[in-house]
Amino acid sequence: MDQNSLKHRAKAWLTKEKPDAAAIKSAYEAMQRKIDAGKVSEVDDADGALESLAEAYVSAGGEIDDLLCDSKQAAQPDTAQTTHPTHVQHSFDSSPLIPEVSNPASALSAEQKLAAFAELKQKLGNITPGGAHELSAAGQRMAG
Repeated sequence: MDQNSLKHRAKAWLTKEKPDAAAIKSAYEAMQRKIDAGKVSEVDDADGALESLAEAYVSAGGEIDDLLCDSKQAAQPDTAQTTHPTHVQHSFDSSPLIPEVSNPASALSAEQKLAAFAELKQKLGNITPGGAHELSAAGQRMAG
């Protein structure tokens, strides 16, 4: 391994300095910014350095997801500055779909419930459990 390679230098720094997770994360993010900016001639070498830094970060108690998510966010440009003026930016609307009821309906008394049920029963007619209307007594005699 070339002693001037980024991977070798990263490993040497990790071994000699024994940095904590925060310092490793900072180095990882700096390397990622260089790669994203195109300031690295050997991308494979830089990827090797990132891999070494990521392994050391996890060994130091860091979460790889945090490291990768932070580097992806840093790599994304600020959309407010780069959006073309004719594009519409959409944002998530978390407002309720229906208005909230400030005063819920009052509970009915037992008599009111029975009256409402009798009214519905009268409007709908006599319905059997199968869903067919019952024949009146006269209609049953004629069918029988």
